[in-house]
Amino acid sequence: VYSETSVLLSDEDFMNELRAFVDSIYSTLNESGVNIIRDRTEGYTSDEISDMLSQFNNFFGQAALIFLLWVYILSEKTDRLMFGDGGDKGPGILQEAEAQVTNYITLKTILSFVTGLVVAIILLILQVKLAVMFGLLSFALNFIPNVGSMIAMFLPLPIVIVDKNLEMWQKIGAFVGPGIVQGYVGNALEPMVFGKSLNMTPLSILMALVLWSALWGIMGAILSVPLLGIQKILMQKTNHPIAKYCVMLIREDPTVDENALAAA
Repeated sequence: VYSETSVLLSDEDFMNELRAFVDSIYSTLNESGVNIIRDRTEGYTSDEISDMLSQFNNFFGQAALIFLLWVYILSEKTDRLMFGDGGDKGPGILQEAEAQVTNYITLKTILSFVTGLVVAIILLILQVKLAVMFGLLSFALNFIPNVGSMIAMFLPLPIVIVDKNLEMWQKIGAFVGPGIVQGYVGNALEPMVFGKSLNMTPLSILMALVLWSALWGIMGAILSVPLLGIQKILMQKTNHPIAKYCVMLIREDPTVDENALAAA
């Protein structure tokens, strides 16, 4: 990523095209009635440099925290569950929640890695700048349900649009190729791999994403589906009408949970 970024920044023609593209966006917005005042001062003030360093520090701090959390979750014992197997009575609430979270995170990591790898290969074949970085971003953003794949699909567009070395078919492929990959993984591969283990409606997943993102930021967005799964399991085991009603709103197919309880 550092190598690709250095090459990109050293390409004066491309950077001039990128600046012209940004200027045209500002001009279009101002002509449409959206007045935006741009700061044209040369260089950066000490406050601006401090703000940029603070943003980078916050970003890398969050990234390091998420990475450590991800490593600790994946390096958990595989020979037995942390809370045991529940004995002869079958798995309890903690065992069931742990099994679901472990299954989700493991499969999601594998699918995200495959998605990022395929996206990076497609962009490298099409000779798109920063292809490896966009592949890594596709891997990371795929952990965010629904929204992350859409963001990853549109991220290369500014770079692709201003690059005059790309032919039209390459620019179209840089958008269509990752879009097909993200669409297939999100709408076909993930439902097939996860099966009915989650059994949650898309609306409930979106609401969980909004709620946990507001509470915990990017970490809440990544863990929104496992947390929703834990909530669903807890409410299924709670003998209260409000809990039963919430489960009805969350689960997609009631017969799946009923069959699982009958089998247990």
